[in-house]
Amino acid sequence: MSKKVIAIDIGSSSIRASVVNETLEIERQFILPFSRVSPIANFVEYNHDEFQLNLLSATNAALEFAGDCEVEIAITNQRATTAAIDSDGKGFGPILSWMDLRTSPLCLDLSSKDHHIAPNQAVTKAMYLASLEAKMAEQLRFATLDTLAIFHLTNGQIFATDHSNAATAGFIESLDLSYSKDLLRDCDLNIEQLPQLRNTYGTFGFYDFRGRDIEITVAIGDQQASLLGQNAIERGSTKVTFGTGTILDTSMGLDKPKSAHKSDNGTFPIVTYTNDNEVGWGFEALSLGSGSCVDWLISLGVISGYHEASTFARNFRDYSKAIFVPAPSGLGTPIWDFGARSLFEDLTLGDTKTEIVAAVLDGIAALTNDLLDAAIAESGVVPETIYVDGGMVTNRSFVEVVADNLGLKVAISPEKEATTIGASALALAKGDPSRFADLFEQIESRREIVAPLHERGSNEYNRRREAWLEARSKAQGSIPELSAISF
Repeated sequence: MSKKVIAIDIGSSSIRASVVNETLEIERQFILPFSRVSPIANFVEYNHDEFQLNLLSATNAALEFAGDCEVEIAITNQRATTAAIDSDGKGFGPILSWMDLRTSPLCLDLSSKDHHIAPNQAVTKAMYLASLEAKMAEQLRFATLDTLAIFHLTNGQIFATDHSNAATAGFIESLDLSYSKDLLRDCDLNIEQLPQLRNTYGTFGFYDFRGRDIEITVAIGDQQASLLGQNAIERGSTKVTFGTGTILDTSMGLDKPKSAHKSDNGTFPIVTYTNDNEVGWGFEALSLGSGSCVDWLISLGVISGYHEASTFARNFRDYSKAIFVPAPSGLGTPIWDFGARSLFEDLTLGDTKTEIVAAVLDGIAALTNDLLDAAIAESGVVPETIYVDGGMVTNRSFVEVVADNLGLKVAISPEKEATTIGASALALAKGDPSRFADLFEQIESRREIVAPLHERGSNEYNRRREAWLEARSKAQGSIPELSAISF
């Protein structure tokens, strides 16, 4: 009997349940929106009831399509988005998105106690949710989206997370992958309020689907899943995902990092996966705005949809000097300035909406090069090829601009949803990435490679890079109070 994986991919705007077969082909996807609400500036949240309803609806639809074959569930999720569950198993307060910055003052308070936590991690979001009603604070449990999905799928029986999610959430401050007792004490939280720590591949309980027990075998953060989904498992292999933000991850194989904290280059270590025998390591660099900036253009009516974001010529820099710095929620790696804000520079009356769109996409690509510079400084390795995925890579014009900014070849994932592929591959390989070679044979043959117009280090590359760095410096420090946050 054939085997299939139901890959549940929880993003920033939707929940997707995909039926994936043994050749990593996505046979069918069931997608339900995950509504994001911003009641005021810098507040970004979701609704508990909608999350649970859409999770179960999408999962049921995928299992119905899969039929009676052997099947298991793999979960991959947007990390650090944080929810609270009360003693009755009900959602408490809003689900706070990773993009939510309301807890920035709490980050400053923790930094005075030598805990360097970013507002886009889960720690201060849990503190905030606990503060909403003091008499209930000790009864609450705090979950990232993997834990929340597992909790609902197992009917409240399992409250657990995996190491890839937990290490990113912020409650782990050492390389031994255990919760920090000192941090929990200073947050007025206790370890019983956090999910159990488990390997990325193992067992996370069972989902009762019409009397069948469907095992949940994988829980993995979305960026780690994307790295695996590109088969980027060798040391130095690098991928970039273009979603709401831009996130670069580099695999370091089984090489353990020197520290669990952010490096001088602005990157931070990640756990790529764990199983009973080993821990995969890597590091990550990220910017806080990419696809969200294109959504902004659409909301303003500059363009009517994503199809209009590819109408510019690749050589647009020959006639337009307009530069856009994408920093709607600040700048990430390598600067980590939460008080930076977006700006346009050198716009003229001769610039049309075509040049404005081109400048926005070029700014996202230039930020990607910031991430790559930091990654190269951290690893000492210049990759020959950068693997890319995410919704924005369906725009060929954008990928060309990325290649031109990086000065390196860019390989487009044949599957837009590399997170789904990575989580499924880990399930099919029983948690062992060394078995990926055969699984990925068909996918590797379908990669498209985009070469840069100018090589990294050339005069044209350097000219473009210097103009970008000058514009970026002007975006820094726009909100001094947020710029003061350090982690």
